Amino acid sequence: MVVRNVGHMGRVLGNGLIAVCFGLLALVALPSFAWGGVPCVDVNGDGVCDSGDITAEILDDGHFSTPHSILIPSGVSLVVKDGTLSLSAGGKISLGSKATLKAGLDVALTAGGDIVLGPNATVQAKKDEFGSVFLTSENGNISLEDGSQVVARYGVSVEVLAGELTVSGARVYSLTNYVDIFAGQNVTINGSSLRAPGILTVQSGGTLVEFSDNKVTVAADGLVLLSALGGSTVNVCGTVFKKIDPANVLIDPEPDPC
Repeated sequence: MVVRNVGHMGRVLGNGLIAVCFGLLALVALPSFAWGGVPCVDVNGDGVCDSGDITAEILDDGHFSTPHSILIPSGVSLVVKDGTLSLSAGGKISLGSKATLKAGLDVALTAGGDIVLGPNATVQAKKDEFGSVFLTSENGNISLEDGSQVVARYGVSVEVLAGELTVSGARVYSLTNYVDIFAGQNVTINGSSLRAPGILTVQSGGTLVEFSDNKVTVAADGLVLLSALGGSTVNVCGTVFKKIDPANVLIDPEPDPC
């Protein structure tokens, strides 16, 4: 806006209008919180953060609960430095690419539906000596996609009470103790890295545990238990068990030959 040959008031008015115009431009350029930098509650159930949804306001104690789904957009980071981060959803909990959840003590995700960690997403609880990660799906599936990681100082618990677990190209690490994995149906863990100095348990209520091309690190006196309660088969072809005494790798039923 250009103001010429006017008095003082005209110049003030012109400058004010210019300021207002720049302010409006700045507001237009800023993304909405609901889809630009914080988690959202997927009220309309369309699987994306949009104008039909609301911001997920995490409480001061690190807890948040909703009967809807919780979506963590790509690149968004939620950090609770000294306590527990707990998210509970009646629907799905989904982390977009490179999204991060961190807590000084525990991270607990409980979903009525699916839990999905997108590519390079991180869930981490390794500050406190007892810091643990708990992922629980009550009526859905859990999927850890390529490059995602679940890391805890003490323990990692992944429970799929009714559905299936799929881990592909991910890292699941306990730095000092255990990793406990259970799915009511089939378990597929391929091309991933797992670490549990104490004990690693992978149990399927279905008829198959697919556990191929993985790197597994357990202490020499630790224990690995792989089992398919449905009694079909456990495939461990290409998986490398590092450090552990082979006698402490227990597979039931006997794996198919590679």
